[in-house]
Amino acid sequence: MTGRIAKVVLMKAGADGSLARWVIDGGDEPADVRARVLEGLRRPTRTVRTELDLDDGQVVRLPFKDFAYLLPDRSGVLAIFMHGSYTHPDGSDVFPYPNNAAIFNADGSLRFQLKVVDPRVHHIDCLHGGTLPEKFEGMLGVLVAYSENDTPAWAYAVNSEHPDLIDAMQWVRY
Repeated sequence: MTGRIAKVVLMKAGADGSLARWVIDGGDEPADVRARVLEGLRRPTRTVRTELDLDDGQVVRLPFKDFAYLLPDRSGVLAIFMHGSYTHPDGSDVFPYPNNAAIFNADGSLRFQLKVVDPRVHHIDCLHGGTLPEKFEGMLGVLVAYSENDTPAWAYAVNSEHPDLIDAMQWVRY
């Protein structure tokens, strides 16, 4: 059995080939302290991979190089993919708009792709860092955009056990 996720890490490479492990979620340090590992990298930098540090000491590589956000129960992560960030060899998106997000388990396997059921939604844009209404307690939130160039402003809840996004009926000033 795979352990719970302790940290989400982006492996970054500097122009000279040096590497840095940047903890982007989990851990006890403030975000500004965690980001200091990037200061020593020669510019330009690039992301090499996304990893999960599990509480049992295992390190799991995810199949993409994007940010991922811990689920509240630490059994997996939520990843949101912008157009062109995670593609098949032919260049097509693995998770195309509007269903451009997925939940991955702690072992790196795909739990499911999120499904947008609201026909107004063009794409899932970002993690919602604010609070959701009380009935969505324990769930992550995402902000969606209603058109390609729209500012993400509508919050939806993510139930980590079901793929359909849930309209939180909440407008967020972005």
